[in-house]
Amino acid sequence: MTLRERIRFLSLNPGKRATERFYLLYTAVWGTLTAALMLSDAAVAWGDVPLMAWGVGLWLPVLVVPLLRRAPEDREKPFHRLYGFKMHACLLLMAAGGSYITFYFYEVLHMHYGFRTQWNLNNVPLFLYVLTVAYFATYSVLLFAGYRFLTSLLPERTPRPVRALMAVPVSLAVALLETLTHATPLMRHIFCYDDVPFMLRFGTPMYASWFVVWLALWF
Repeated sequence: MTLRERIRFLSLNPGKRATERFYLLYTAVWGTLTAALMLSDAAVAWGDVPLMAWGVGLWLPVLVVPLLRRAPEDREKPFHRLYGFKMHACLLLMAAGGSYITFYFYEVLHMHYGFRTQWNLNNVPLFLYVLTVAYFATYSVLLFAGYRFLTSLLPERTPRPVRALMAVPVSLAVALLETLTHATPLMRHIFCYDDVPFMLRFGTPMYASWFVVWLALWF
């Protein structure tokens, strides 16, 4: 098999590939809508109810669409055996756990939110718990695609431990991408770090280590 034939980004499994393709396409939807909200006055003016409705509205497609738009090979499977359902369970667990365990971001990286919400859980607005599922759906595909691409560039007989190390640069890239797209002057009124350079050089590798663990669990 030639290098060109080995290179791939999406899964070879039809069910996984259909879900990953949807996550990528949906990125344009939730990304555009969220950017419009965060850059407007509504992000600060809205209260708990509209923000929660917003978060749930952007979260539900991550759960529902993969169940409805199945690959032909998956049409007879019960819903709990579908990759999209199982992947969503992992994403929900990661989003909820990651949103709740935030002392590191507050106490070490000095992260701040500017939302005027009362529905908060461990200092994090409740709507972000569900909205983050959409974020991590995108991150999961970027991690998968990057990992598959890098490992496909390696010789076919490369030992498995060496292949596993490819998760490190991919995770660093995704963690850096999140920081660069969120901690911007345009969004400082709603989300910021006291020291962005410190976040980039220290926080990004720490965040990436979390992605390395989840990448292994997702696979």
